[in-house]
Amino acid sequence: MAGMRDILIHAYERVDISEVWTAATVSIPEVILKLEPLTPATE
Repeated sequence: MAGMRDILIHAYERVDISEVWTAATVSIPEVILKLEPLTPATE
């Protein structure tokens, strides 16, 4: 994800929108599912 951030910020002419879409719709939700058990419950 950090590498993607660098490209989005510094080399936006090389951005592959399909990779961004996959990250937003597949990769990030997977990371969230893995992180949620590690965070304290909110009330």
